[in-house]
Amino acid sequence: MNIYSLLARNASKFPAEEALVFRDERQTWEQLGKRVDKLAAAMARLGVRKGDRVAILLENCAQFVEIHFAAARLGAIGVPLNYRLVGDELAFILNNSETKMLFYGSKYLEVLGAVKKDLPLLKFYLEVSPDGGQYEEFLLSGDQPPEVGVQGEDPNVILYTSGTTGRPKGAVLTHDNSLWNALNMVIDARFEQTDRGIVIPPLYHSAALNCWMLPHVLVGAGLVIENSFDPRKLPQRLLEEKVTNIFLVPAMYSFLLQVPGLDNYDFSAIRIAGTGASIMPVELKQRVRKLFPEAGIIDVYGLTEAGPGVTILKPQDAFRKEGSVGKALTALEVRLVNGQGLDVPMGDVGEIIVRGPTVMRGYYNLPEATADALRNGWLYTGDLARQDEEGYLYVVDRKKDMVISGGENVYPAEVEAVLHRHPKILEAAVFGIPNAKWGESVWAVVVPKPGEQLTEDEVIQFTTGKLAGYKKPRRVEFAEALPRNPSGKVLKTVLRSKYSGDET
Repeated sequence: MNIYSLLARNASKFPAEEALVFRDERQTWEQLGKRVDKLAAAMARLGVRKGDRVAILLENCAQFVEIHFAAARLGAIGVPLNYRLVGDELAFILNNSETKMLFYGSKYLEVLGAVKKDLPLLKFYLEVSPDGGQYEEFLLSGDQPPEVGVQGEDPNVILYTSGTTGRPKGAVLTHDNSLWNALNMVIDARFEQTDRGIVIPPLYHSAALNCWMLPHVLVGAGLVIENSFDPRKLPQRLLEEKVTNIFLVPAMYSFLLQVPGLDNYDFSAIRIAGTGASIMPVELKQRVRKLFPEAGIIDVYGLTEAGPGVTILKPQDAFRKEGSVGKALTALEVRLVNGQGLDVPMGDVGEIIVRGPTVMRGYYNLPEATADALRNGWLYTGDLARQDEEGYLYVVDRKKDMVISGGENVYPAEVEAVLHRHPKILEAAVFGIPNAKWGESVWAVVVPKPGEQLTEDEVIQFTTGKLAGYKKPRRVEFAEALPRNPSGKVLKTVLRSKYSGDET
Protein backbone atom coordinates (compact mmCIF):
# COMPACT_ATOMS: atom_id res chain seq x y z
CA MET A 1 0.00 0.00 0.00
CA ASN A 2 0.92 3.64 -0.39
CA ILE A 3 -0.69 6.95 0.52
CA TYR A 4 -2.49 7.28 -2.80
CA SER A 5 -3.99 3.79 -2.50
CA LEU A 6 -6.09 5.01 0.44
CA LEU A 7 -7.66 7.66 -1.74
CA ALA A 8 -8.24 5.23 -4.63
CA ARG A 9 -9.89 2.77 -2.23
CA ASN A 10 -12.20 5.46 -0.82
CA ALA A 11 -13.17 6.59 -4.32
CA SER A 12 -14.27 3.02 -5.02
CA LYS A 13 -15.75 2.20 -1.62
CA PHE A 14 -17.46 5.51 -0.75
CA PRO A 15 -17.76 7.27 -4.15
CA ALA A 16 -20.71 9.53 -3.35
CA GLU A 17 -19.81 10.35 0.25
CA GLU A 18 -18.36 13.75 1.06
CA ALA A 19 -14.58 13.65 1.35
CA LEU A 20 -13.44 17.25 1.48
CA VAL A 21 -14.94 20.61 2.36
CA PHE A 22 -13.01 23.83 1.88
CA ARG A 23 -14.89 27.10 2.26
CA ASP A 24 -18.01 26.56 0.11
CA GLU A 25 -16.46 23.92 -2.13
CA ARG A 26 -17.35 20.27 -1.60
CA GLN A 27 -15.88 17.12 -3.12
CA THR A 28 -16.93 13.49 -2.86
CA TRP A 29 -14.30 10.77 -2.68
CA GLU A 30 -14.92 10.01 -6.35
CA GLN A 31 -14.51 13.66 -7.35
CA LEU A 32 -11.37 14.06 -5.25
CA GLY A 33 -9.89 10.90 -6.76
CA LYS A 34 -10.51 12.12 -10.30
CA ARG A 35 -9.00 15.54 -9.61
CA VAL A 36 -5.91 13.98 -8.04
CA ASP A 37 -5.48 11.70 -11.07
CA LYS A 38 -5.75 14.65 -13.45
CA LEU A 39 -3.25 16.67 -11.44
CA ALA A 40 -0.82 13.73 -11.36
CA ALA A 41 -1.15 13.34 -15.12
CA ALA A 42 -0.44 17.05 -15.68
CA MET A 43 2.59 16.88 -13.39
CA ALA A 44 3.91 13.80 -15.21
CA ARG A 45 3.52 15.48 -18.59
CA LEU A 46 5.53 18.41 -17.24
CA GLY A 47 8.35 16.07 -16.28
CA VAL A 48 7.76 15.10 -12.64
CA ARG A 49 8.98 11.54 -12.08
CA LYS A 50 9.25 9.05 -9.24
CA GLY A 51 11.68 10.32 -6.63
CA ASP A 52 11.43 13.98 -7.67
CA ARG A 53 10.74 16.45 -4.87
CA VAL A 54 7.53 18.50 -5.07
CA ALA A 55 7.28 21.37 -2.58
CA ILE A 56 4.04 22.93 -1.31
CA LEU A 57 4.00 26.52 -0.05
CA LEU A 58 0.33 26.95 0.81
CA GLU A 59 -1.93 27.61 3.71
CA ASN A 60 -4.42 24.83 4.41
CA CYS A 61 -6.68 24.38 1.38
CA ALA A 62 -8.21 21.70 -0.83
CA GLN A 63 -5.34 22.16 -3.29
CA PHE A 64 -2.80 21.21 -0.59
CA VAL A 65 -4.56 17.86 -0.16
CA GLU A 66 -4.80 17.31 -3.92
CA ILE A 67 -1.10 18.04 -4.45
CA HIS A 68 -0.09 15.81 -1.54
CA PHE A 69 -1.89 12.79 -3.01
CA ALA A 70 -0.99 13.58 -6.64
CA ALA A 71 2.71 13.57 -5.75
CA ALA A 72 2.22 10.23 -3.97
CA ARG A 73 0.42 8.90 -7.08
CA LEU A 74 3.61 9.49 -9.09
CA GLY A 75 6.01 8.32 -6.41
CA ALA A 76 7.27 11.90 -6.08
CA ILE A 77 8.29 13.12 -2.63
CA GLY A 78 6.31 15.93 -1.02
CA VAL A 79 8.12 18.78 0.73
CA PRO A 80 5.55 20.80 2.75
CA LEU A 81 6.94 24.25 3.54
CA ASN A 82 6.26 26.44 6.55
CA TYR A 83 4.68 29.51 4.93
CA ARG A 84 5.82 31.69 7.84
CA LEU A 85 9.48 31.34 6.87
CA VAL A 86 11.33 34.20 5.19
CA GLY A 87 13.04 34.00 1.80
CA ASP A 88 16.47 32.79 2.92
CA GLU A 89 14.92 30.09 5.10
CA LEU A 90 12.74 28.85 2.24
CA ALA A 91 15.66 28.93 -0.20
CA PHE A 92 17.78 26.74 2.05
CA ILE A 93 15.07 24.05 2.28
CA LEU A 94 14.27 24.14 -1.44
CA ASN A 95 17.95 23.78 -2.34
CA ASN A 96 18.74 21.24 0.35
CA SER A 97 15.82 19.01 -0.69
CA GLU A 98 16.71 19.47 -4.39
CA THR A 99 13.11 20.34 -5.11
CA LYS A 100 12.10 20.14 -8.78
CA MET A 101 8.56 21.59 -8.68
CA LEU A 102 6.93 24.14 -6.38
CA PHE A 103 3.24 24.89 -5.86
CA TYR A 104 2.89 28.25 -4.11
CA GLY A 105 0.15 30.59 -2.98
CA SER A 106 -0.25 33.97 -4.66
CA LYS A 107 0.64 35.83 -1.48
CA TYR A 108 4.15 34.28 -1.48
CA LEU A 109 5.07 35.54 -4.95
CA GLU A 110 7.11 38.44 -3.58
CA VAL A 111 9.12 36.43 -1.04
CA LEU A 112 9.90 33.80 -3.68
CA GLY A 113 10.80 36.43 -6.27
CA ALA A 114 13.51 37.79 -3.98
CA VAL A 115 15.31 34.42 -3.83
CA LYS A 116 14.40 32.88 -7.21
CA LYS A 117 17.88 33.59 -8.55
CA ASP A 118 19.26 31.42 -5.73
CA LEU A 119 17.17 28.36 -6.68
CA PRO A 120 18.99 26.75 -9.64
CA LEU A 121 17.47 23.28 -9.15
CA LEU A 122 13.84 24.42 -9.06
CA LYS A 123 12.50 23.89 -12.61
CA PHE A 124 8.75 24.33 -12.37
CA TYR A 125 6.69 26.93 -10.48
CA LEU A 126 2.89 26.82 -10.34
CA GLU A 127 0.86 29.55 -8.67
CA VAL A 128 -2.27 28.62 -6.72
CA SER A 129 -4.59 31.61 -6.50
CA PRO A 130 -7.86 31.78 -4.50
CA ASP A 131 -9.95 31.55 -7.67
CA GLY A 132 -8.05 28.53 -9.00
CA GLY A 133 -6.50 30.39 -11.94
CA GLN A 134 -3.30 28.83 -13.24
CA TYR A 135 -3.59 25.82 -10.95
CA GLU A 136 -7.09 24.90 -12.08
CA GLU A 137 -6.16 25.26 -15.74
CA PHE A 138 -3.10 23.08 -15.19
CA LEU A 139 -5.07 20.39 -13.34
CA LEU A 140 -7.81 20.21 -15.97
CA SER A 141 -5.19 19.76 -18.69
CA GLY A 142 -4.30 16.37 -17.21
CA ASP A 143 -5.70 13.12 -18.55
CA GLN A 144 -4.59 9.68 -17.42
CA PRO A 145 -1.54 9.48 -15.14
CA PRO A 146 1.12 6.87 -15.85
CA GLU A 147 1.19 3.67 -13.83
CA VAL A 148 4.01 4.00 -11.30
CA GLY A 149 5.07 1.26 -8.92
CA VAL A 150 5.04 3.02 -5.53
CA GLN A 151 5.98 0.75 -2.66
CA GLY A 152 5.58 1.18 1.07
CA GLU A 153 9.32 1.60 1.58
CA ASP A 154 9.50 4.47 -0.94
CA PRO A 155 9.85 8.02 0.46
CA ASN A 156 6.57 9.85 0.89
CA VAL A 157 7.55 13.25 2.36
CA ILE A 158 10.54 15.20 3.61
CA LEU A 159 9.50 17.20 6.64
CA TYR A 160 11.99 19.81 7.78
CA THR A 161 12.69 20.32 11.45
CA SER A 162 15.35 22.69 12.78
CA GLY A 163 18.39 21.26 14.52
CA THR A 164 20.78 22.52 17.14
CA THR A 165 23.07 23.96 14.47
CA GLY A 166 20.28 26.28 13.39
CA ARG A 167 20.06 24.60 9.97
CA PRO A 168 16.84 22.67 9.28
CA LYS A 169 17.10 18.91 8.79
CA GLY A 170 14.80 17.01 6.45
CA ALA A 171 13.23 13.94 8.06
CA VAL A 172 12.46 11.41 5.32
CA LEU A 173 9.23 9.52 6.01
CA THR A 174 8.24 6.60 3.80
CA HIS A 175 4.71 5.65 2.77
CA ASP A 176 4.86 2.86 5.36
CA ASN A 177 5.91 5.36 8.05
CA SER A 178 2.90 7.55 7.28
CA LEU A 179 0.47 4.63 6.96
CA TRP A 180 1.52 3.02 10.23
CA ASN A 181 1.28 6.37 12.00
CA ALA A 182 -2.27 6.80 10.69
CA LEU A 183 -3.16 3.25 11.71
CA ASN A 184 -1.81 3.82 15.22
CA MET A 185 -4.02 6.88 15.57
CA VAL A 186 -7.09 5.08 14.21
CA ILE A 187 -6.64 2.26 16.71
CA ASP A 188 -5.77 4.31 19.79
CA ALA A 189 -7.91 7.41 19.19
CA ARG A 190 -10.72 5.30 17.68
CA PHE A 191 -11.48 7.19 14.51
CA GLU A 192 -14.55 5.93 12.64
CA GLN A 193 -15.81 6.16 9.07
CA THR A 194 -18.85 8.13 10.23
CA ASP A 195 -16.64 10.80 11.81
CA ARG A 196 -16.11 14.25 10.38
CA GLY A 197 -12.79 15.87 11.22
CA ILE A 198 -11.77 19.51 10.98
CA VAL A 199 -8.18 20.37 10.04
CA ILE A 200 -7.09 23.69 11.55
CA PRO A 201 -3.35 23.52 12.45
CA PRO A 202 -1.16 23.92 9.34
CA LEU A 203 -0.72 20.85 7.16
CA TYR A 204 3.01 21.54 6.81
CA HIS A 205 3.24 20.20 10.38
CA SER A 206 3.57 16.43 10.66
CA ALA A 207 0.90 16.36 13.39
CA ALA A 208 -1.83 17.87 11.19
CA LEU A 209 -0.69 15.94 8.12
CA ASN A 210 -0.06 12.44 9.48
CA CYS A 211 -1.73 12.34 12.90
CA TRP A 212 -4.96 14.08 11.91
CA MET A 213 -5.64 14.38 8.18
CA LEU A 214 -4.37 10.94 7.13
CA PRO A 215 -6.14 8.85 9.81
CA HIS A 216 -9.45 10.32 8.67
CA VAL A 217 -8.61 9.37 5.08
CA LEU A 218 -7.62 5.88 6.24
CA VAL A 219 -11.10 5.21 7.64
CA GLY A 220 -12.93 7.15 4.90
CA ALA A 221 -14.14 9.94 7.20
CA GLY A 222 -14.89 13.37 5.72
CA LEU A 223 -12.57 16.35 6.28
CA VAL A 224 -13.28 20.04 6.71
CA ILE A 225 -10.20 22.08 5.80
CA GLU A 226 -9.71 25.50 7.42
CA ASN A 227 -7.02 27.77 5.99
CA SER A 228 -6.58 29.71 9.23
CA PHE A 229 -7.60 29.70 12.87
CA ASP A 230 -10.36 32.19 13.63
CA PRO A 231 -11.78 31.40 17.08
CA ARG A 232 -14.73 33.77 16.55
CA LYS A 233 -15.96 31.91 13.46
CA LEU A 234 -15.02 28.40 14.57
CA PRO A 235 -18.05 27.65 16.80
CA GLN A 236 -20.52 28.23 13.97
CA ARG A 237 -18.32 26.29 11.56
CA LEU A 238 -18.29 23.28 13.88
CA LEU A 239 -22.09 23.24 13.96
CA GLU A 240 -22.66 23.92 10.26
CA GLU A 241 -20.35 21.13 9.17
CA LYS A 242 -21.44 18.65 11.87
CA VAL A 243 -17.83 18.21 13.00
CA THR A 244 -17.16 15.29 15.36
CA ASN A 245 -13.36 15.46 15.71
CA ILE A 246 -11.26 18.53 16.47
CA PHE A 247 -7.53 18.95 17.10
CA LEU A 248 -6.02 22.16 18.49
CA VAL A 249 -2.84 23.00 20.36
CA PRO A 250 -3.48 24.25 23.92
CA ALA A 251 -2.99 27.91 22.95
CA MET A 252 -5.75 27.57 20.33
CA TYR A 253 -8.15 26.05 22.85
CA SER A 254 -7.37 28.97 25.15
CA PHE A 255 -8.29 31.49 22.43
CA LEU A 256 -11.46 29.58 21.54
CA LEU A 257 -12.64 29.61 25.15
CA GLN A 258 -12.38 33.40 25.21
CA VAL A 259 -15.04 33.78 22.51
CA PRO A 260 -18.20 35.30 24.07
CA GLY A 261 -21.47 33.43 23.89
CA LEU A 262 -20.12 29.87 23.75
CA ASP A 263 -22.87 28.74 26.12
CA ASN A 264 -25.35 29.34 23.29
CA TYR A 265 -23.87 26.54 21.17
CA ASP A 266 -24.63 22.85 21.37
CA PHE A 267 -21.36 20.99 20.82
CA SER A 268 -22.66 17.57 21.84
CA ALA A 269 -21.67 16.19 18.40
CA ILE A 270 -17.97 16.60 19.18
CA ARG A 271 -16.67 13.09 19.89
CA ILE A 272 -12.88 13.57 19.95
CA ALA A 273 -11.00 16.66 21.17
CA GLY A 274 -7.31 16.15 20.46
CA THR A 275 -4.33 18.20 21.51
CA GLY A 276 -0.54 18.10 21.34
CA ALA A 277 2.64 20.18 20.92
CA SER A 278 2.67 20.97 24.66
CA ILE A 279 0.99 19.68 27.79
CA MET A 280 -2.48 21.12 28.29
CA PRO A 281 -2.89 22.51 31.85
CA VAL A 282 -5.55 20.60 33.77
CA GLU A 283 -7.57 23.81 34.31
CA LEU A 284 -7.73 24.35 30.55
CA LYS A 285 -8.57 20.70 29.97
CA GLN A 286 -11.49 20.97 32.40
CA ARG A 287 -12.84 23.96 30.49
CA VAL A 288 -12.51 22.05 27.20
CA ARG A 289 -14.46 19.15 28.70
CA LYS A 290 -17.20 21.54 29.77
CA LEU A 291 -17.30 23.06 26.26
CA PHE A 292 -17.39 19.62 24.57
CA PRO A 293 -19.28 17.52 27.16
CA GLU A 294 -19.51 14.36 25.02
CA ALA A 295 -15.91 14.42 23.78
CA GLY A 296 -13.05 12.23 24.82
CA ILE A 297 -9.90 14.35 25.28
CA ILE A 298 -6.68 12.88 23.91
CA ASP A 299 -3.11 14.17 24.33
CA VAL A 300 -0.53 13.07 21.75
CA TYR A 301 3.23 13.37 22.19
CA GLY A 302 5.50 12.97 19.21
CA LEU A 303 8.21 14.35 17.01
CA THR A 304 8.56 14.66 13.26
CA GLU A 305 11.23 11.96 13.08
CA ALA A 306 8.82 9.42 14.62
CA GLY A 307 6.09 9.92 12.06
CA PRO A 308 5.21 11.89 14.37
CA GLY A 309 3.02 10.10 16.95
CA VAL A 310 4.83 8.36 19.83
CA THR A 311 2.50 8.23 22.84
CA ILE A 312 -1.13 8.97 23.59
CA LEU A 313 -3.01 9.80 26.78
CA LYS A 314 -6.47 8.36 26.23
CA PRO A 315 -9.74 9.94 27.40
CA GLN A 316 -10.16 7.66 30.40
CA ASP A 317 -6.83 8.94 31.75
CA ALA A 318 -7.20 12.60 30.77
CA PHE A 319 -7.75 13.76 34.36
CA ARG A 320 -6.42 10.75 36.24
CA LYS A 321 -2.87 11.24 34.93
CA GLU A 322 -2.34 15.00 35.04
CA GLY A 323 0.72 16.12 33.08
CA SER A 324 1.27 12.72 31.47
CA VAL A 325 1.70 12.05 27.74
CA GLY A 326 0.35 8.55 28.19
CA LYS A 327 1.76 5.32 26.80
CA ALA A 328 3.26 4.24 23.49
CA LEU A 329 0.95 4.02 20.48
CA THR A 330 -0.03 0.50 19.45
CA ALA A 331 2.73 -0.40 16.98
CA LEU A 332 5.58 1.32 18.84
CA GLU A 333 8.02 0.50 21.61
CA VAL A 334 9.23 3.26 23.94
CA ARG A 335 12.05 3.09 26.49
CA LEU A 336 13.74 5.55 28.84
CA VAL A 337 17.52 5.17 28.86
CA ASN A 338 20.59 6.73 30.43
CA GLY A 339 23.70 7.98 28.67
CA GLN A 340 24.92 4.40 28.17
CA GLY A 341 21.67 3.31 26.52
CA LEU A 342 20.53 1.30 29.55
CA ASP A 343 16.99 1.44 30.88
CA VAL A 344 16.58 3.74 33.88
CA PRO A 345 14.69 2.64 37.00
CA MET A 346 11.03 3.56 37.31
CA GLY A 347 10.65 7.15 38.43
CA ASP A 348 14.10 8.20 37.21
CA VAL A 349 14.54 10.58 34.30
CA GLY A 350 15.85 9.13 31.05
CA GLU A 351 15.93 9.91 27.35
CA ILE A 352 12.93 8.73 25.34
CA ILE A 353 13.90 6.31 22.58
CA VAL A 354 11.40 4.87 20.09
CA ARG A 355 11.31 1.82 17.83
CA GLY A 356 8.67 0.87 15.29
CA PRO A 357 7.38 1.17 11.72
CA THR A 358 6.66 4.90 11.94
CA VAL A 359 10.27 5.95 12.58
CA MET A 360 11.86 7.95 9.75
CA ARG A 361 14.29 6.47 7.25
CA GLY A 362 16.77 9.20 8.19
CA TYR A 363 17.69 12.83 7.59
CA TYR A 364 17.99 13.76 3.93
CA ASN A 365 21.64 13.83 2.85
CA LEU A 366 22.84 13.94 6.49
CA PRO A 367 24.40 10.54 7.25
CA GLU A 368 26.15 11.67 10.44
CA ALA A 369 23.02 13.24 11.91
CA THR A 370 21.07 10.13 10.92
CA ALA A 371 23.59 7.84 12.61
CA ASP A 372 23.39 9.96 15.76
CA ALA A 373 19.59 9.82 15.85
CA LEU A 374 19.09 6.19 14.76
CA ARG A 375 21.07 3.67 16.78
CA ASN A 376 20.54 -0.09 16.70
CA GLY A 377 17.03 0.36 15.37
CA TRP A 378 16.02 2.95 17.96
CA LEU A 379 15.28 6.64 17.45
CA TYR A 380 16.94 8.74 20.16
CA THR A 381 14.60 11.68 20.63
CA GLY A 382 16.67 13.88 22.95
CA ASP A 383 13.51 14.35 25.05
CA LEU A 384 13.72 13.51 28.74
CA ALA A 385 10.92 11.85 30.68
CA ARG A 386 10.10 9.74 33.70
CA GLN A 387 7.71 6.80 34.00
CA ASP A 388 5.28 6.03 36.82
CA GLU A 389 4.39 2.65 38.30
CA GLU A 390 1.60 2.15 35.73
CA GLY A 391 3.88 2.83 32.77
CA TYR A 392 2.66 6.36 31.97
CA LEU A 393 5.27 8.81 30.68
CA TYR A 394 5.83 12.38 31.86
CA VAL A 395 8.07 14.59 29.69
CA VAL A 396 10.29 16.72 31.93
CA ASP A 397 12.43 18.56 29.38
CA ARG A 398 12.36 19.08 25.67
CA LYS A 399 14.81 18.36 22.94
CA LYS A 400 17.77 20.72 22.80
CA ASP A 401 16.03 23.47 24.80
CA MET A 402 13.36 23.81 22.14
CA VAL A 403 10.71 26.48 22.74
CA ILE A 404 7.08 25.84 21.73
CA SER A 405 5.19 29.08 21.18
CA GLY A 406 1.62 28.88 19.95
CA GLY A 407 2.25 25.33 18.73
CA GLU A 408 5.30 26.34 16.66
CA ASN A 409 8.72 24.90 17.38
CA VAL A 410 11.45 27.50 17.96
CA TYR A 411 15.04 26.30 18.23
CA PRO A 412 17.14 28.74 20.29
CA ALA A 413 20.37 27.99 18.41
CA GLU A 414 18.80 29.25 15.19
CA VAL A 415 17.73 32.53 16.82
CA GLU A 416 21.08 32.89 18.57
CA ALA A 417 22.90 32.46 15.27
CA VAL A 418 21.02 35.46 13.87
CA LEU A 419 21.60 37.60 16.98
CA HIS A 420 25.30 36.84 16.88
CA ARG A 421 25.45 38.49 13.46
CA HIS A 422 24.60 41.85 15.03
CA PRO A 423 27.78 43.97 15.06
CA LYS A 424 27.18 45.17 18.62
CA ILE A 425 26.37 41.78 20.21
CA LEU A 426 29.06 39.74 21.92
CA GLU A 427 26.92 36.86 23.18
CA ALA A 428 23.26 35.88 23.22
CA ALA A 429 21.21 33.16 24.88
CA VAL A 430 17.66 32.37 23.79
CA PHE A 431 15.14 30.39 25.84
CA GLY A 432 11.43 30.01 26.54
CA ILE A 433 9.46 31.56 29.37
CA PRO A 434 6.00 30.15 30.25
CA ASN A 435 3.21 32.25 28.83
CA ALA A 436 -0.48 31.73 29.59
CA LYS A 437 -1.57 32.68 26.08
CA TRP A 438 1.09 31.12 23.84
CA GLY A 439 2.46 28.31 25.99
CA GLU A 440 5.90 29.92 25.90
CA SER A 441 7.42 33.23 24.81
CA VAL A 442 10.82 33.57 23.17
CA TRP A 443 13.23 35.56 25.34
CA ALA A 444 16.83 36.57 24.74
CA VAL A 445 19.59 37.70 27.07
CA VAL A 446 22.22 39.70 25.21
CA VAL A 447 25.73 40.67 26.20
CA PRO A 448 26.79 43.78 24.22
CA LYS A 449 30.35 44.17 23.03
CA PRO A 450 32.49 46.39 25.29
CA GLY A 451 31.64 50.05 24.85
CA GLU A 452 28.49 49.38 22.78
CA GLN A 453 24.94 50.44 23.69
CA LEU A 454 21.86 48.52 22.56
CA THR A 455 18.10 48.78 23.01
CA GLU A 456 15.51 46.04 23.06
CA ASP A 457 13.78 47.43 19.96
CA GLU A 458 17.07 47.56 18.08
CA VAL A 459 17.78 43.89 18.74
CA ILE A 460 14.28 42.71 17.84
CA GLN A 461 14.22 44.84 14.69
CA PHE A 462 17.53 43.29 13.60
CA THR A 463 15.83 39.88 13.31
CA THR A 464 13.14 41.17 10.92
CA GLY A 465 13.54 39.52 7.54
CA LYS A 466 16.04 37.05 8.97
CA LEU A 467 13.62 34.99 11.05
CA ALA A 468 9.97 34.07 10.81
CA GLY A 469 7.83 36.24 13.08
CA TYR A 470 7.12 33.54 15.65
CA LYS A 471 10.87 32.93 16.13
CA LYS A 472 11.71 36.55 16.97
CA PRO A 473 12.37 37.37 20.64
CA ARG A 474 9.41 38.92 22.42
CA ARG A 475 11.65 40.29 25.17
CA VAL A 476 15.34 41.14 25.30
CA GLU A 477 17.28 41.57 28.53
CA PHE A 478 20.87 42.75 28.82
CA ALA A 479 23.66 41.36 30.97
CA GLU A 480 27.40 41.79 31.47
CA ALA A 481 27.93 38.02 31.15
CA LEU A 482 25.97 34.80 30.68
CA PRO A 483 25.86 32.23 33.50
CA ARG A 484 27.89 29.14 32.62
CA ASN A 485 28.85 25.82 34.17
CA PRO A 486 32.51 24.78 34.63
CA SER A 487 32.64 23.34 31.09
CA GLY A 488 31.51 26.65 29.62
CA LYS A 489 27.94 25.68 28.74
CA VAL A 490 25.38 28.46 29.19
CA LEU A 491 23.03 27.66 32.07
CA LYS A 492 19.66 28.39 30.52
CA THR A 493 17.93 26.92 33.55
CA VAL A 494 19.37 29.83 35.55
CA LEU A 495 18.11 32.33 32.98
CA ARG A 496 14.64 30.78 32.85
CA SER A 497 14.44 30.81 36.63
CA LYS A 498 15.57 34.42 36.84
CA TYR A 499 13.07 35.80 34.35
CA SER A 500 10.08 33.44 34.57
CA GLY A 501 8.32 35.69 37.07
CA ASP A 502 8.55 38.67 34.69
CA GLU A 503 6.25 37.26 31.99
CA THR A 504 2.73 38.70 31.73
